[in-house]
Amino acid sequence: MTAAKPAPADAQDLVLLYLRKQNRPYNANDIFSNMRGAVAKTALAKILAACAEQSKCLSDDQLIQSKTYGKQVIFAPIQEVAPEGANEETQALSAQLEEVQAQLAAARDEATQELQNLQRSPTTEAAREMLARLTEQNGELRERLRVLSSGERLVSPEECKRILAAHARVRGEWKSRRKLFMSVWSHLSDTLPGSPKQLMETLGIETDEDVGVKLEEDA
Repeated sequence: MTAAKPAPADAQDLVLLYLRKQNRPYNANDIFSNMRGAVAKTALAKILAACAEQSKCLSDDQLIQSKTYGKQVIFAPIQEVAPEGANEETQALSAQLEEVQAQLAAARDEATQELQNLQRSPTTEAAREMLARLTEQNGELRERLRVLSSGERLVSPEECKRILAAHARVRGEWKSRRKLFMSVWSHLSDTLPGSPKQLMETLGIETDEDVGVKLEEDA
């Protein structure tokens, strides 16, 4: 004994419910097959044709449409029709979306800049080493400043004697070499024509006087 087919109104509800649930385009044969014969094929074809012709069934916000492709007629639910005034609301939402996107882009740029700054900053370990090194240098400089500010003698008498002795030795060496050079130069320049000063300039020889050295005053 076969199951009774649904009444026309119930069959129409079943077809619309199926199309709304699937929300995909189908031809009549596919719908019949997918619904497993819950609605007779002839009745199904009439329901689909009637609903597509009227462009609405049961309620104003549930519509279906049909389109012919070659020998096939495809049926699909029409998406919800925007109510009056929805365009203005859509524009307002679009404006809000653009504003939020701009804020997001600005926040992303700020976060990127902050990340780059953090990446350029020294690591915690490197910062600790730098701090220790600077602290040590600061301590040394403070100690030097303390000594300089106190008026303490920075060079001992013994060190002063060593410095003066080294100065006297170097000055004596300078006097000896200067005397030797002047003797040799005097002998050579007497046998050459022209001015000895001009010859020095030609040869690129500079005297102590030329460079502002006056050690002979202390000799």
